Amino acid sequence: MHNKKAALIGLFLVLSSLLAFSGASGSTKFSSTTGKTCADCHDLSKLPALNAFGQKFKANGYKIVSQPTNVKTGTTSQTKSTTSNQPKTTVAAYKEKDFAASANQILKVKVKVNSPNSSLTRGEAYLYLANALGWTQEAQKLGKEADNLLKKYKDRGKVPAKMKYTVALFVKKGLVQGNTLNLQSIMKKNEAENLLQQIAKLRTVAVKPQPPKPVPLAARQYVGSKRCGQCHTAYYQGWQETYHSKMIQPKEQGILRDAVLSWTYDDAGNQGPTIGNATKTPFTFDDVVMVIGSRWKQRYLVKNPQTGGYQLMNKQFNAVTRKWENYGNANDWDTQCITCHSTGYKILSYDEANPSATKVAWAELNVGCEACHGPGSAHVVTANKADIFNPAKASKQEQARICGYCHIRLENDKYKSRQGKPREDFPAPTLNTSWKPWDDWTKWYPEEVIIPGVQPEDPASAPYTGDLQNLFIVDDKSVTAGVYEENKHHQQYQGFIQSKHYQTTMMNITCTTCHNPHKRDKVAGSLRTKPEDLCAKCHTGAPSDLWKKIMPGTGKTAENLYVRTHTFKKGQDRLDKGMSVYGLPEPIYFFGKR
Repeated sequence: MHNKKAALIGLFLVLSSLLAFSGASGSTKFSSTTGKTCADCHDLSKLPALNAFGQKFKANGYKIVSQPTNVKTGTTSQTKSTTSNQPKTTVAAYKEKDFAASANQILKVKVKVNSPNSSLTRGEAYLYLANALGWTQEAQKLGKEADNLLKKYKDRGKVPAKMKYTVALFVKKGLVQGNTLNLQSIMKKNEAENLLQQIAKLRTVAVKPQPPKPVPLAARQYVGSKRCGQCHTAYYQGWQETYHSKMIQPKEQGILRDAVLSWTYDDAGNQGPTIGNATKTPFTFDDVVMVIGSRWKQRYLVKNPQTGGYQLMNKQFNAVTRKWENYGNANDWDTQCITCHSTGYKILSYDEANPSATKVAWAELNVGCEACHGPGSAHVVTANKADIFNPAKASKQEQARICGYCHIRLENDKYKSRQGKPREDFPAPTLNTSWKPWDDWTKWYPEEVIIPGVQPEDPASAPYTGDLQNLFIVDDKSVTAGVYEENKHHQQYQGFIQSKHYQTTMMNITCTTCHNPHKRDKVAGSLRTKPEDLCAKCHTGAPSDLWKKIMPGTGKTAENLYVRTHTFKKGQDRLDKGMSVYGLPEPIYFFGKR
């Protein structure tokens, strides 16, 4: 330290001599070039004191024996000189990388710095923390408020434009002390860590903003899939390719080409539809209003002039064999099958003594977005995720139950069709209400509906009559295994709930594990990928035809056309009863692809 002082004083001595000489003569090169003397820039009145001290320093052999005289006052600082044998400790400079480490320790955040080995200024600390804590956007929102927040600080004019809102936010949060900002001052460790501790306290006591409360379920109304598609375009376009969107179609959109070409007689000589089943009166092709289905088979709806509803015609068209087959359902479709062919269906009025006067309504034909997600009116307005039902957040069993609402067979005595016969679908228990995907329909009016295999009092193995007759395959194999394969179509849920896939929670398997309700694959159809690949995800090394063996076609939907069982019974040894549609060409519509 003394050596440094000696060098500095020596420099003063030389400088004083030069100044004295140049001040007297004014004949330096600088003076001759600029016309100025040393006195134009320097206060030469201080030279005598500085020169006197330099002379004493020289006379003493360039050694310091006392503190230098103050060049301003001419006084000498009286500081007692002490010596110590203990080594002096050097405090390491606090660098940006040290600040990052402190922030990680105190705030548990990762601070990214630009110059790890450089000193840290207060302004840099503010910027680094704002980025790490996600405060940047909050700072920008201050707008004109930033000027008001900085107004009281004397050095506010030195705040760079890029730092203005960040610094103002730190002021607003009470993290800046005093009446100066000192953005360029070098921060010491204790200062930096004090700032971090202050922020830690803020984060501890800060109240987490509560999400907006969801709109009550009862207040939500249906808006239709098209409205959903305005925001969820990709999902909507994918859904349009699925057969859920083609369950019910106007004749002009959905009638099959081969059905039109065979309307009078098919190639085998079978006559096409001519009679309305409910009224037993003749109808023609021109009378057809809507068509049901297209992938497996197709049925035809005409108006029922007696009730104002829609009735089914006496033939269905097999989309695979291209042949007409007898069909005898003699009830109005909109009081018999419609809860699974529409979204938001509800009974408006019902008289048990006069079911022919039943009035009904629906929000949308087909299985639309809101069939699985519930009414979307609130979500459309708020865009709040809490205002729409997301099946993916429900349990696997609850997800399967949503699909099961339609993929079952039952006999409903609570509500009769307009023709006074038990319904085969499942309206909500109270008038003017619709089934919602969060409803547990398995508990609806159990004394008035029979759902074999779902309700404990109605086992799959019991004998039934009417449409429920021969609902399951009941033979020695079934009794021994305790598993009863589906014998008719649209009862996959009644098969699936018998499976280990459903019953074993750890398997975490549900309908949408294999099926994609939002999109139809050109190869795999409604499946997410090819069936052999789906099985291989869990059953490593399984043969590629495992799915065919464990899922034989057992549920008849048309002549020589069967839906595959969903019981997934281990050691399955039943064989296909006939064809299935997987892998077959897509249907061709008469009026072109929809």
